[in-house]
Amino acid sequence: MGERAKMVMWMCGAVLSVVTGALYVYENTVYLNVLNRLPTDFAAVAALQTENAFYYSYFQELVDCESFADGLGRIVWDRRTEYPDTLNAIRRFNIYQEILLALEFRFLRDLGLELPHPFHFFRMHIILLNGLGQATLGLLAVEISGSPLAAVGCYLASFLNRFQTSRLGNYTSSDLRELWGIPLLWVQSYLVWRALLSSYRYGMLRSLRVGLTVATFAFIVSWQFSPFLLLLQATALYFVCIVGGYESIRPTLVEILNIYSLSMALAVGVHFGSPYLLTSPFFFQLVALKVSTSICCCRSRVHRGWLAWMGRRLAHVAEGLIAIVVFLLVRKALAPFATADTHVYEILCTKVSAINDMLPQRMQLSASQLPACAEPSFNANLYLIMGVFKLLEWSSAEIYIKTTAAPAAAGALLLITLRCASHWVGMSGKAKIEDEPPASEKEVASKKKKEPKAGSGRNASKNQVPPASPVQVEAEDAALLFFAVQFLLFLLLGSLVNRLRVAFGPLMMVLAAAVMGPRLAPVFLQNAFPKGLTSLFFLGWLAHMFWMASMLPCITEEEGICQHMADKFSNDGDLVDLYDWINDVVPAGTPVLASMNLAGSMRAFTHVPMIIHPQFESENLRKRVQRAYELYNCGSEESFAKTMEQLHAKLVIFEYSRCFFTPYNLDDKRKNCNSKKHKTEDLMCMKLHARSRFFKLMFMNGNYAVFQLRKNPLKANPAPRASDVQIWLEEADTWKDYVHTCEKNQGRHCGPRLMEAAAHFHHGLKKPKVAAELRKWALKVFPDNGYVNFYQARFLDVDANRPQEAKAYYDKALRSLPNNVKVLTEVILFYDLALQDPTFSTSFVERRSRAGKAGERPLLNLTGPGAGLLMCEAAVPAKTGGHKALSQQLWARARELAPLNQCVKNNWPIIHGQGQEDSSHKLEYTPWARVKMTLAGGVGLEIGPHHQANARFLGDEPFTVWPPANKTAW
Repeated sequence: MGERAKMVMWMCGAVLSVVTGALYVYENTVYLNVLNRLPTDFAAVAALQTENAFYYSYFQELVDCESFADGLGRIVWDRRTEYPDTLNAIRRFNIYQEILLALEFRFLRDLGLELPHPFHFFRMHIILLNGLGQATLGLLAVEISGSPLAAVGCYLASFLNRFQTSRLGNYTSSDLRELWGIPLLWVQSYLVWRALLSSYRYGMLRSLRVGLTVATFAFIVSWQFSPFLLLLQATALYFVCIVGGYESIRPTLVEILNIYSLSMALAVGVHFGSPYLLTSPFFFQLVALKVSTSICCCRSRVHRGWLAWMGRRLAHVAEGLIAIVVFLLVRKALAPFATADTHVYEILCTKVSAINDMLPQRMQLSASQLPACAEPSFNANLYLIMGVFKLLEWSSAEIYIKTTAAPAAAGALLLITLRCASHWVGMSGKAKIEDEPPASEKEVASKKKKEPKAGSGRNASKNQVPPASPVQVEAEDAALLFFAVQFLLFLLLGSLVNRLRVAFGPLMMVLAAAVMGPRLAPVFLQNAFPKGLTSLFFLGWLAHMFWMASMLPCITEEEGICQHMADKFSNDGDLVDLYDWINDVVPAGTPVLASMNLAGSMRAFTHVPMIIHPQFESENLRKRVQRAYELYNCGSEESFAKTMEQLHAKLVIFEYSRCFFTPYNLDDKRKNCNSKKHKTEDLMCMKLHARSRFFKLMFMNGNYAVFQLRKNPLKANPAPRASDVQIWLEEADTWKDYVHTCEKNQGRHCGPRLMEAAAHFHHGLKKPKVAAELRKWALKVFPDNGYVNFYQARFLDVDANRPQEAKAYYDKALRSLPNNVKVLTEVILFYDLALQDPTFSTSFVERRSRAGKAGERPLLNLTGPGAGLLMCEAAVPAKTGGHKALSQQLWARARELAPLNQCVKNNWPIIHGQGQEDSSHKLEYTPWARVKMTLAGGVGLEIGPHHQANARFLGDEPFTVWPPANKTAW
């Protein structure tokens, strides 16, 4: 193939890659469009969880501050993150992306442009960057396969495996570091690939050198885990040169190592001398490889025969040993300072035990034979409690196999191996290419002038294609082998840590798409059958595409886009409520102790300084977290009060959803819970509610309880036993002081919060008697509150099965909240199902379908989350009551607002007069029809409390989600 034809093919592949990148942007915009169904404040809370919110908080802080310089000052001297310590957030965290985006936002805002909310502005940039990453993967597939059509195959394979290769489409993962780092890794890997392809030339092009430096630097500063992936990439490069024997790429290898070193130095500089980077294993490896390649830099002119080959291989072995020895020496020298990532090694070491358990019984080692670190430490348990840090799940492997991605990628690896092996067999007995001195650019140009053009000359035929030179072939072999080895190393890492499948999954899709490309075939076959081979691979590509297309839109109902084709519910309403209380009541600068996850979320939405946070790359923080997590165990109140004083915390927040015997065992065994010895009343999160000497209850709702450390403990009494705590919790007097304080400070919000807390005590903590006392207090103090009456009605209706008593409370709630879609829905269902009074439901729906009393809006005019469900349920009594036109209007509105709601499926036979088994729902709601509904924004999202019906967060209640300006600068 001539140079012009190659360029045309590459341009076609590049265009297709850009198209796939644009499709990826659109695809994720559709997935995340569900957030647009909520008010922006609620959407931000639902999307920004734990570390996502933690990193985003720096962007929001820079956007909100009076001047950018003032915001930078707050970040460089950050007192909010590890109170009372002051830290340099730029030095500690990878937040340059937040800084640059905030600078861009402020610049565009100063120009007078109308910008979206900062949250939407921020997440759109993440989507666009990942679109660039997808386009780069397509381009990699094009170049590895030698076919421009591989970009299409890469996108199709990625689409089928989308949520096994990316977390972007999950709205709760809006600002993970890998969402920034992984696309940059693909750009950087592509540039390394290009550098290896051109390694036969004299020196690397300046543009390529600059691009690779910038990409590597950006990757390092964007993700704290980048040094580990770069370590594996450098290992793959060194493997190809030393073990693979591709000595011709040595100049390129040395230049890439220099680029690594420069990028690392720049990253250390912009991170103010970050110890995390200076003590990372990648830094040790860079020193080792620079030393070994500098010592073993001599090249002889010609080596022939087996003795010369053996001499070269021995030299390679010696060079590798030098690199290993230097690596170990540097690591040993810096070991006392390398404390930032010890938890990573602890996590990886626990995999020994997990792998041992997977072995056949006769091959398993006993517990005494395993290394001590195989038993999870406190630090490792913090991560291993989450599935994303465990071994790769078999379900993921099954999906890779079903979509043909894994078999096709394995086939591509086999072809790469055959190509490299055939080339070396063909070169046996000849002078090795690496023994030739590198040709200068002038010599290469001179040779090109002397070579006859394709198709010319006396003996040339029309079908003749000039073969690539041996140096070009070896450069291609080296590049292909590098990509394969890098993929295998990433696969090993991702198999050990499930979350890191984002590092090997996309590369698997590239290999799967490239398997039907002519470039992977052995070179002698390419030269012998150029057109036949291309035709054969094209037919194979078509067959592969048809096979994958037959699995669209998804392989199962739980995978790919199909898992997004249903309405969603977020129980973060309690979190919204907590933020509202903190921003409204808590004085500025009050230090708060909470779990790492909650502290990370709170940094974005409140003004209070936190004691700990979820960014774990600090030995000091890890020690602080272990002390703080006494809050999840069974130590004494007095001991925990002392810990609070030592940590300088004034408030502590407990999460009821985590109020159980925790797996986070502390090093201080005295404070740990023992399920055989302790009861739930021994838990700190439970017993502090019962007449605590050292703590005062300040706030409680459906998932959170906030306690204040008393300045002066109450009169000393013997430490209560679990039985005492149980009795006290069930007594009305225990809650009296809190209820009166709550009424005074929280006003109308107090009653609903008490009822939501009662629901969690009833359903989550299994304490129905405690829940009963809380409900009594709420009804006594707030008898006319609409939400209190609604929650009581729901309890009597659903939990207590006393519908006749519930009726009066539903009626009071309806009078107070005439336009609350959840209240209206439940009232209709209550009369229709619980009281078996369809006549009332019919008349009620008919009456509310038109303008009524002052303040009552017609049902069809109601909008927002939950409105589609209301229309769906209201359509049934309208239908059964003979109001056919009204029923059709309500049903059409329901299908417009919530076409994918389960209610539509359930009520379909009633509306269409069919039996459940004969429902035409399946015929109309085909997978592709549901895809169309999803594209049209048919997926709904509600936000509500944990164990209570969602009413308070669907109405017009105002919530202060973002910190007030007068409380941010304390």
